[in-house]
Amino acid sequence: MPIFVKTPSGKIVKVEVKVLYTLQDVKAIIESFIGCPVADCRMIYAGNELQDCKTLAFYNIEENSTLEVLPSWIQIFIKTWNGKTIMLDVARSNTVREVKDKIFCKVRVPVHFQSIVFSGKRLEDKWRLARYNIEKDSTLHMVLAW
Repeated sequence: MPIFVKTPSGKIVKVEVKVLYTLQDVKAIIESFIGCPVADCRMIYAGNELQDCKTLAFYNIEENSTLEVLPSWIQIFIKTWNGKTIMLDVARSNTVREVKDKIFCKVRVPVHFQSIVFSGKRLEDKWRLARYNIEKDSTLHMVLAW
């Protein structure tokens, strides 16, 4: 049966599912459609958060229903070049570039002057935090890149 899914970016995609699919199954299908990890995201239907282990039938989700995918927020810490530590709320699906934008809002260092390091590795702007295994309470280091 077809259902619609509103992604975190606001895009609505139509996917084919079966009523006995779990929400975890649906997330895997959505991920293949949008090319972005949604395993850590929350699924909402009719204002209620859905559990991954339950089926669409359990929630009475019918043909042409619309589910919404929302990021699950985690808290991370950014140690800045001057030793100051700031806290950010991010989604593991955020790109490093999006994190740099959030850092700019807090410390006013332009994005092109920021270099982000985690576990001794410089992070690339285009990749998502999940790719680098950044979890809740991780500490990233922001150094100046001149």
